[in-house]
Amino acid sequence: MFFERDDELERLLDRQMAAREVVEPYLVELVPWADDLTGAYRPPLLKSDLIEIDPRFNSGRMSFRRNRVPILSVVGSLLADETIAEVAEGYGLTHDEAALVDRNREWLATAA
Repeated sequence: MFFERDDELERLLDRQMAAREVVEPYLVELVPWADDLTGAYRPPLLKSDLIEIDPRFNSGRMSFRRNRVPILSVVGSLLADETIAEVAEGYGLTHDEAALVDRNREWLATAA
């Protein structure tokens, strides 16, 4: 784990400086909780902040941040040939949220 201080990256364990150009392609931003502990993770592949993994919800499985609907359930409905509109209505999602899952359902089916 690395943290950023004064535009430099330091390794959390021993404060060793890291070459940004080497490690940056592999960095994933963790979402801090209110008490500044790291709690959630947003899959970078989705390029969206709508979905995250948070151990406090759904046993740490991916879910929508807004209403904590499990992604695995949404993927299952889409794989069962429900339309985006049906899925959105059934889970209380917006069309954009259901469409995000639909666009990434192949990856989400294995990752969720």
